[in-house]
Amino acid sequence: MGIDIATRQRSKRIMDQLEVPLLTDKLGLPHSGFVPVTIAAAVVLSLAVTAGLPALDAQLPGGAITTQVLIEVVWLLIMSYGFMGRRQAYRERYGERAYLHAAVRFFLPAAILMLEGILRPAFLSGPALISPVVVVPVGLFSIVQGVLLGRRAIVSFGLARAALVYSYFPEDDHLVQSRLYAYLRHPLYAMMAHLVIGVALLSNNALAFGCALVYLAKLAVWCWLEEKELQERFGYRYQAYRQQTPAFFPRLRDLPAFWRILIGASRTPLR
Repeated sequence: MGIDIATRQRSKRIMDQLEVPLLTDKLGLPHSGFVPVTIAAAVVLSLAVTAGLPALDAQLPGGAITTQVLIEVVWLLIMSYGFMGRRQAYRERYGERAYLHAAVRFFLPAAILMLEGILRPAFLSGPALISPVVVVPVGLFSIVQGVLLGRRAIVSFGLARAALVYSYFPEDDHLVQSRLYAYLRHPLYAMMAHLVIGVALLSNNALAFGCALVYLAKLAVWCWLEEKELQERFGYRYQAYRQQTPAFFPRLRDLPAFWRILIGASRTPLR
């Protein structure tokens, strides 16, 4: 009995740290167990979308590259003019349910397309461009680093922040201190960049590399748009931070310390 109580308490602490109850409430889900179900459903749908794209590639000049450009443009429009652009209007119209309506109409479709971009290179084939002796180790390293980075970022920031809940409820936001910010300005987007590069390297063909570059260009544009708002909010302090800290890839000299944080070996009190 005591073990069961301790296990439940530990589980609750983890759920609270990951902000699962908050995300459950803002999505209007009946139980916190529906959060992983929702995430799994988004992954399955992204796989289905990715698997069906070759039919569209065949209809467009430029094939897969053109398709990916269109997808990333659609993503930027959904997020910029839909999800972020409707914040005030949705708050006024829906109140506490603003995020629910925005997530269903904009964020969840965008999340499916975001995952599609990471998976896309794995579905493309062609002549190998680089020796497997080179690309396989580098590709695997990039994927492993991306997975560890994503895990550490979610633990540090929580799912609600990753799902941009605080964009709709800034009054509920709170300061997050993480050593990741000492090495990267955008840890979650960096995770995506590492994953798509790793997948493209393992696919090792021109189409895979091309689609990965399109995806990275989308990330760069989106981060530029986000940083415009941060620049306006924090002024010269953010400008100085931006000049000193990389966006997606840690400096080579920082890799040992960066990896100590990823694997939880750092003694720093910050997450």
